[in-house]
Amino acid sequence: MYNGIGITTPRGTGTNGYVQRNLSFVPTKRDRVEYVKDADMKKLETLIEKKGNAEILEHEKKRKIEVKCMEMRDMMLNNGYDEEVTNQKVQKFRKMLIEREGLYDKTDIEYDEFGRPVAKETHQLAQANDEKNRKLREAFGIGEYDKKKKAEQKLEEAKEIERRKAELASKLYT
Repeated sequence: MYNGIGITTPRGTGTNGYVQRNLSFVPTKRDRVEYVKDADMKKLETLIEKKGNAEILEHEKKRKIEVKCMEMRDMMLNNGYDEEVTNQKVQKFRKMLIEREGLYDKTDIEYDEFGRPVAKETHQLAQANDEKNRKLREAFGIGEYDKKKKAEQKLEEAKEIERRKAELASKLYT
């Protein structure tokens, strides 16, 4: 390529090889504008509205407690404890874990030093996101957004406008 124009040498071109840039050329910029499609909007709305399933989170807590109890049971049986004594101690340990973990309390999510949730499960992340949104709504004094209530309000406003039009029409023509 000679001087950036696609030939290797000026020989045989009928020119002296001096190449000038075209100063009148205006480059076209193709900045694509990506519009948000309805399908993308629905996906984003579902992500915002997604709630963490409390039953799944509760089940996960119960499972962790049972795993700890089974580990304790296996350890005690390996150390030569009697079956009845082992069962009694495991029952006490299970009750203690349930009280300590607060199984039936609201699920707590651990946060790192930057305030991000340290959850690995999608339901925990959804619950953490819901809690964050609740705190923001509280801070800004925004109420809970409900599509059904909003639709009912619009319907009532439309009915009120129609009623006023009817009243105005009856006053004008009587």
